[in-house]
Amino acid sequence: VIQAAGYVLVVWLFAVRTDALTWPQMGWPTWGAPRLRTTLRGFALAAALMVPVTFGLVILGGIVGLLLGVDAPRVLPLSASLLDGIFVTLAAAIIIPIGEELFFRGFAMTAWMRDLGPRSALIRSSLFFAFIHTANISGVGFAEGLSQAVLQAVVLLPVAFVLGWLFLRYGMAGAIGGHITYNSLLLMLAYLASKIPEPV
Repeated sequence: VIQAAGYVLVVWLFAVRTDALTWPQMGWPTWGAPRLRTTLRGFALAAALMVPVTFGLVILGGIVGLLLGVDAPRVLPLSASLLDGIFVTLAAAIIIPIGEELFFRGFAMTAWMRDLGPRSALIRSSLFFAFIHTANISGVGFAEGLSQAVLQAVVLLPVAFVLGWLFLRYGMAGAIGGHITYNSLLLMLAYLASKIPEPV
């Protein structure tokens, strides 16, 4: 919640308050019955598209992780209770995707599009998204950290490109729908994997 609030504060301080960008210019929908239908449609189409993309990237990440001999870094805190687990899940599945889409697609990508056009903005915002997420690495030594960073980049660059394309195609609703779907599926798969007994 604090991270998402930080994204909102930064965007408000440096874009909205200064009149550099407005919320609608950053892809946030305006409300009304016709616009609401378009927003919900974009959200649903993006979510449906992200399902096969997520499974493909999970397979790719698994292969790259095996080749590098490294596991993906743990990015969520361990939950001490059921209530903690519910709050962590809600934050990771819904709140963080909204904050990150506001910042990476709504703010950064929109600002770059003004100067560079959609293609260059998509490339830059995707690299920016992947680079920022390498802060999640938790390797003990340099080699393990580097391997985790490579693994993160191999998986997150395609995720960022798809989310950027969804933003261009369906606006903020599409980017948020895709991101929520991606994070939710990863959480579900991680939960299911935790229930599989270790081989003896």
